[in-house]
Amino acid sequence: MATVAALQKLLSKEDCEKILKRSFDQPAQFLAYRITKFHDNVAGFLGDHFRLTIQFTTKNTPAQKTYFIKALPQFNRNQMDYVEEAGIFKKEVLLYQNLLTELLKINQFGPKCYFIKDDSIVLEDLSTKGYKMLSRFNYLDEKHCISMVKTLARYHASTFIYENKWKIKLDEKFPEEIKETCFSYVEGQPRQKWCVTVSKCVNDVIKLLPSNEHHQKICDKFLKFVFEELPTLLKPSKRFRNVLTHDDLWCNNMLFNNKQDCVFVDFQLVRYTPPAYDFLVTLLLNLENSYLETNLEMYVDRYHSTVQKELEKYGLDINVFLPKTEFIESLDYYKLAAFTEAAMYGTHIYISKELSNHIAEDFNNYNEFTFLNRSKFVIKEFQDNPQFRDRFCNVLVPLMKILAATL
Repeated sequence: MATVAALQKLLSKEDCEKILKRSFDQPAQFLAYRITKFHDNVAGFLGDHFRLTIQFTTKNTPAQKTYFIKALPQFNRNQMDYVEEAGIFKKEVLLYQNLLTELLKINQFGPKCYFIKDDSIVLEDLSTKGYKMLSRFNYLDEKHCISMVKTLARYHASTFIYENKWKIKLDEKFPEEIKETCFSYVEGQPRQKWCVTVSKCVNDVIKLLPSNEHHQKICDKFLKFVFEELPTLLKPSKRFRNVLTHDDLWCNNMLFNNKQDCVFVDFQLVRYTPPAYDFLVTLLLNLENSYLETNLEMYVDRYHSTVQKELEKYGLDINVFLPKTEFIESLDYYKLAAFTEAAMYGTHIYISKELSNHIAEDFNNYNEFTFLNRSKFVIKEFQDNPQFRDRFCNVLVPLMKILAATL
């Protein structure tokens, strides 16, 4: 696997000259570049993150500019094999090459892309504009959540605007870019193994909760839903209008500045599904459920009015693309799917930083957690870490109630 010295080979001098040229309208003379780890701590399970610094002169004045590099995993062979076999990184490369860059011209919901290779994507370093992640262990406050919902609305609206301009549907023109990479139901595929071990983990945690005569029936219903009903809901809907959705908007995949402006990163799990699905999953992952139940209508209004404003800029009528009654109907339709996905994601995104690093830094731990026995790690975390237990139960208990109501 890669050494620190080998990281410099992620990009060549010629690559960096192209990046520099795309960064400025005025001429700049390339001098040198270096690549360093973006953070000392492990940042992600699906890729490694680095900082590119390019030194140059412009008008005889020395300067430098930094960029963010998202790359295939460089230090964990098992992680690299998993990401490559699942097609996760390849999908994001294709997205930036063919679609995201066009959507970003409509709305700036994410970082600008400067350069793409098969094993790396060079993006705008948003930290230089004051953007940063919030704590992964706290719920979003109302101001940040409203900002997040508005960005989500602008992101979704960009699909409506793009499809209307070019008179196409994304799933027809970009089938590989919107291909499902989170869930797989093909025996032996990496994300099928992930799906099996994660769904079992959710059920194993359910069994730790206070005794309930319906526990086993709830667990059986959960598995039946994941493997028999959810596959259809993950596909483009024939009932509701679809958009490019993010489907992984937990706190590590959104950044805020001091003005509480919000942008999204990490688009490797995008789908082409109704916006309500994305909207619900995003709120469930980031808000306390009791607060969300009380304030859902307010967030629906904020979201829908923002989509309307974006469409009006292009002379489009929201009632043609996303009537409010249809949006509310689709929220109910995707409710169980959204809670299911939030609970499955919760087995990973809510664990402590220490456990996350312990898993990602070790070949065997990563393999066991991802494919074989996630329950081993999560049950101990659930028992020992009250913060994880409270956060996970925030989505798990409502999920159980929904499942129990269907028995």
